[in-house]
Order: sequence, then structure tokens, then C-alpha cells
Amino acid sequence: MKKKFDQVYQFKITLKDIKPPIWRRIQV
Repeated sequence: MKKKFDQVYQFKITLKDIKPPIWRRIQV
């Protein structure tokens, strides 16, 4: 369970790093 959470967290960090306009639109 923790491993899956870490993966999701890493995935979010990667998306934040890229900062695509589409992702920001989805977040808002």
C-alpha cells in the first residue's frame, strides 16, 4: 500500500515539475 502511495506521489511531483497547462486546468 505504501509503495503504491509513493508511486502516486512521485507521479504528482513529476506532473507538477512539468506544469502542463492542461494539468493545471484539471487541478483548478
